[in-house]
Amino acid sequence: MDRAAAKGSRRLDRVVQTEAGQVIPIMSASSHGIAESPGTNPSEVEEVLANLVTWLDEARVSCLGQQVVPGTVTAERRRLAALGGVVRSIARPHAAGVVLPRGVREWIARGPTPPRDLEEQISLSLRSHGAAFLARVYERIVENAHRRRLGTFFTPQPTVDWLIAEYNRAIQETPTAVVDVGAGVGVFTAAALQQWPASSVYAVDVNPVTLGLLAALCEAMVPAARGLHLVLDDYTRWEGYAALPEPCVTIGNPPYTRLQLLPTVSRARLRASVPDCGKRAGLSTWIVASAFARLRAADGLLFVLPWNWLEADYAAGLRGRLWTATHRLVELTRLNSDLFGDARVDAVALLVGPQRTDPQPFILRADPDAGPVITMGRSGPPVFVFDGAPNAAARRATSKWRTRIGNTSMKPLSAFGTVRRGTATGANGYFTLTDTNLRAWRLPQTSIHCLVRRLRDFPRDTIDESDIEALGEHARRWLFLVRESQALRGHAVSAYVTHGVEVGIPDRQLCRQRTPWFDLHCDLTVPDLIVGAMTSGRFRFVENRARAAITNNLFGFTWAPIATLEERRRVLKWLRSDDGQRELRSACRMQAGGLRKLEPRALAAVRVPVTR
Repeated sequence: MDRAAAKGSRRLDRVVQTEAGQVIPIMSASSHGIAESPGTNPSEVEEVLANLVTWLDEARVSCLGQQVVPGTVTAERRRLAALGGVVRSIARPHAAGVVLPRGVREWIARGPTPPRDLEEQISLSLRSHGAAFLARVYERIVENAHRRRLGTFFTPQPTVDWLIAEYNRAIQETPTAVVDVGAGVGVFTAAALQQWPASSVYAVDVNPVTLGLLAALCEAMVPAARGLHLVLDDYTRWEGYAALPEPCVTIGNPPYTRLQLLPTVSRARLRASVPDCGKRAGLSTWIVASAFARLRAADGLLFVLPWNWLEADYAAGLRGRLWTATHRLVELTRLNSDLFGDARVDAVALLVGPQRTDPQPFILRADPDAGPVITMGRSGPPVFVFDGAPNAAARRATSKWRTRIGNTSMKPLSAFGTVRRGTATGANGYFTLTDTNLRAWRLPQTSIHCLVRRLRDFPRDTIDESDIEALGEHARRWLFLVRESQALRGHAVSAYVTHGVEVGIPDRQLCRQRTPWFDLHCDLTVPDLIVGAMTSGRFRFVENRARAAITNNLFGFTWAPIATLEERRRVLKWLRSDDGQRELRSACRMQAGGLRKLEPRALAAVRVPVTR
């Protein structure tokens, strides 16, 4: 460690050790708790981020271990290691009470000290933008796909402010303790400290980097707040909740980690210890079930969650528990699907109130500004159907249509072919190539396959080679598609594969599951029809005469060999007809903003008329 870094490390150790019984008051800029400072506009923030990343790339530091921040690649872990020095350098003496968990202290101590001018730029941005700036820092360092392992996505400040205001309006009681699950860089934590300054707030996260960034908010604090505790732990294993005073509210945006990204041992432990979840549940659903099971009579919870648990079989037990908790207020509000910016997630807010002596309402809102649909008494089976989703009007229209065509029989679309998603590469930035990439790496035509990424690039009902060519260099993309024998034989292909290894592509989740990691033939989708999975208008079925591959935001339909040319023509015509579109809409899930979304299984089950 250089002398400047050692000096910074001693300063932080002194801060931690001399007043270990004190706590850090944290405020977010948008919560009006930040000390007055000159503002920074978006372009200036981008410049600060660019300067920071440049310095992180040039810093001499050994990278963090994969176990510290799972899912990241080597280059990202090296940047994160250097970032610890930035956190150490902007810690100030007035934040003397911070109690850092051991893993956070170790991360902070190992990083090099940044230049003074960069430190000042970061401090100014932090004072101006609070947790939102720290979220941008983390997003810039760690790619979207690599944040999925820990489910690290950041909730916008206006959404957090609305959630806490809604809790205050509905419950009208100040909690004594607050637990922020998956606290990240602290947007929920900061809002809780601002709204409930007399409460003790526990920020719980498994990621020492995001907890350390949360601690860095001390640069932007108002000293009046008290009560923050940093907890480096897995919430589902954390044993500290039982000792917290009542009433306690559990808040946050639980990690959006999919089932397949959870280690096998973690899945087994969750199934054994957490009630009301099927074995296919993702981490956020396990956390909701765990939090709900922990609630004492005076406690409540307030979460932002992915939509899918409202419909999936694995959460049927959890929904049943919420429905039968008749003496607790339960409120669900559908949120905007582009809530998380670089990760399109259909989200819902869940509010559960404390136990009351009288029966409490069950409230569903189609959006935060919509009037509630209130179910009193909760008799009968659970009802988790928002106004307009599923599309009740479309189902009524479909019912009338089925009555009208009663002289025809029906078959599922799967009787005529197969529906599947497009190719999931696990690293689109590497496998999806531009013409410029091809020239730079001198890749031969035998190493690529033409690609369709989005149907809006193709206005016609067919795509042929001339349509691909007409896209031009700006929009045209190619799929890197080679077998191991090609990688060994061709110099240019071998060089590109080596480049992939150097930037950590084999470490990514889906790539690790392939042998070899770069061969996409096992997941290649070249369908007969390309289907748009989401629309606010009509679903398109586009004939793929170019034999292009598709990415996994699209669906492909491949005709069964036994389907005759006449059947293919008739089925395609019907899918594009008004009657077919009604049937498709009835199989959809409604999203925020009026979007309808098909799933492969639902599309395969769509009933197609067969004339007798």
